[in-house]
Amino acid sequence: MINFLSILLLFAISPLYAIEISNNLQLQGFLSQGAFHTTANNVYGKSHNAISTQLTEIGLNLNYQIIDRLAFNIQGIFRDAGNSQDNGLNLDYAVLDVNLHQSDKMDSYFRLGRVKNPLGLYNETRDVAFTTPTIFLPSGVYFDRSRRIYLSSDGIQILNHLYNENTTWLFKINYGLPQNDNEEIEQSIFGQPTDGNLYRQEPALIAQLRYEYNAGQYIAAISYANVSLYYNKKPSNLFLEEGSVQFKPWIFSLQYNQDKLSLTGEYYYSPNVFKNFGRFFPDTSPTTESWYLQASYLFYPDWKALLRYDLNFLDKSDRNGKKSFTSIGQAAHKGYSKDWTFALRWDISSQIMLRTEYHIIEGTSWISNIDNPPGIKTEKFWELFALQLSLRF
Repeated sequence: MINFLSILLLFAISPLYAIEISNNLQLQGFLSQGAFHTTANNVYGKSHNAISTQLTEIGLNLNYQIIDRLAFNIQGIFRDAGNSQDNGLNLDYAVLDVNLHQSDKMDSYFRLGRVKNPLGLYNETRDVAFTTPTIFLPSGVYFDRSRRIYLSSDGIQILNHLYNENTTWLFKINYGLPQNDNEEIEQSIFGQPTDGNLYRQEPALIAQLRYEYNAGQYIAAISYANVSLYYNKKPSNLFLEEGSVQFKPWIFSLQYNQDKLSLTGEYYYSPNVFKNFGRFFPDTSPTTESWYLQASYLFYPDWKALLRYDLNFLDKSDRNGKKSFTSIGQAAHKGYSKDWTFALRWDISSQIMLRTEYHIIEGTSWISNIDNPPGIKTEKFWELFALQLSLRF
């Protein structure tokens, strides 16, 4: 854990802004540190009847305007998140950005490199605390354990921005290889570590159409992804064959914004296919369904309160989890989650933010299997307390 008191003092005594190295070169960064306590189950390390501080995120990005219509943007992130395989230093994005057309009515861009995937309202900036509504994003739409495959792709992005007097249309389409750290997904599928690994083999297609009216007062978006993973087994694995997994999520997003009030809802629908893993893991095609409703209100300058209800079913035809999980000797509550969230945010300054939240949860469909390995009993009903300090420049 970083010495955040020293860093906070530095930010408090000197106003920090994006560092302009030159007219066409700019450096920015952020830091976040979380603390978590749960009455049962673990999040970001050992939090059950304890306090875990294993969520540290540090990001640094560089924006370089090479010539008038050509830019290069890169961001690296150091992340310490419980026992996740995703820990350590990662390249978040690295993009060569070509402006193909620019006018009063339309902008068009072609991007090459590691590009962020446009899924829902928050996926592209999910690691930047200042841009998200809560410490934990709605778990049924933004699964933390599938974070890596949906976060970014190595390939291309085509972006078109259309404007008129009161409306904006934004279309993005990505085609590229997803990230390859899939231990968390593997354990959520098979229920435990296996002698083998899931890996990317072919490019994923991800697209979003977004509409904004009256400078973002009304926002609507439709997102889609088609991602496949393949299983490579070791010779010692006698129980699984080299099968494949396919996810095809759709996300429908709506948001209304006023000066003090913001209302948000998103619906997630994902047909999934698991096939050719052999007789010990029969072919199956569950459809994951999730949605949430959220309201936030700026009740005092720099103070915002939030209320959210979040619902998730890993298989919408098995809403209590009994068919999918009890039949294989696991707890039925692994198949769903229902989450009430109460959150408070204080923007101490434009560079410093402190926020806290309290969750009342039924079910465990989204918790990490690495932080809650086989042998550790999970509980159906539990509560979660979270605190986070975030800094940026």
